[in-house]
Amino acid sequence: FALTGAGQVNRDAVGARVRLRWGGQEQVQSVLSASGFCAQNDRRLHFGLGSAAQVDEAIIEWPDGTEQTLAAPAVDTVHDVTAGNGP
Repeated sequence: FALTGAGQVNRDAVGARVRLRWGGQEQVQSVLSASGFCAQNDRRLHFGLGSAAQVDEAIIEWPDGTEQTLAAPAVDTVHDVTAGNGP
């Protein structure tokens, strides 16, 4: 997931969370500004699904408190999502 915030403030979507649900499982990842000493990492979120071939839903929790739900997002795909606009 490559998230983009709306407007001119926080376009990098720092603080956004994605909850991915499939087959009774759930993973949660957050967009961080950095995750190591003197390091800059890719802000895209990458989920490992094991042998799962599909995802039930992705729930994006934006820093302003709004939520966006994507039903059955495709696997093996980078989803470009802008706050309030869907995939």
